Amino acid sequence: MIPETGSPLTILVVDDDSAVRAHLAALLDRAGHRVLEAHNADWALDLFQRHRPDLVLLDVVMPERDGYWLARQLRERETGQWTPIIFLSGRDHDEDLAQGLEAGGDDYLVKPVSALVLAAKLRAMSRLMAMQRRLLELSAQLRLSNEHLQHLSEHDPMTMLLNRRGFEARLTNAIGVARRGQSPLTLMLCDLDHFKLYNDTMGHAAGDACLRQVGGLIRETCRRPTDEAVRYGGEE
Repeated sequence: MIPETGSPLTILVVDDDSAVRAHLAALLDRAGHRVLEAHNADWALDLFQRHRPDLVLLDVVMPERDGYWLARQLRERETGQWTPIIFLSGRDHDEDLAQGLEAGGDDYLVKPVSALVLAAKLRAMSRLMAMQRRLLELSAQLRLSNEHLQHLSEHDPMTMLLNRRGFEARLTNAIGVARRGQSPLTLMLCDLDHFKLYNDTMGHAAGDACLRQVGGLIRETCRRPTDEAVRYGGEE
């Protein structure tokens, strides 16, 4: 009996020998895993695309299309998430192992498969998959952090309008688009009259509130997708 390997996995077993498939399926089923079975490469490819299994146990020698061909096809159809592929074969030469790894396999088991060795391989692959999931989570968090930092670097924290840095990047892009499309580009610069006097008389808090209010009014006039409101500097 194969020991449990942690969280249940969906495992695709591909082998043209029905007795081998039944034996592996029984071992995996008793360990709590969900088993998908395929007797040839074409059926396996269809099951892989429909169910996206966590792991594939793949026979090397099969009629028409062998396991090496199928492994390459599976790698081409992955959607960004790695799927471990363990080859199963009666061959135990170094050349066979090298060919399997070159075709996209991650490990190699010699038939008849030992339940103890298979369990160890599944535990190892489970650890690698957990590491991959963690890396994907960290990558997503890093991407969000970078997007947030990019937003902060291009926006004025008081008015939440684009700042000068953000403006220059948008302007460069807008000029390029206008040139390519031979379309007009409008730029308007406005300034708040007597703002320093207002700021000195009413206080900086009132001056900041004034800038936020005026910035909001200008932002409300930006109704087209390409319109941008910017705080260029100070009261401009």
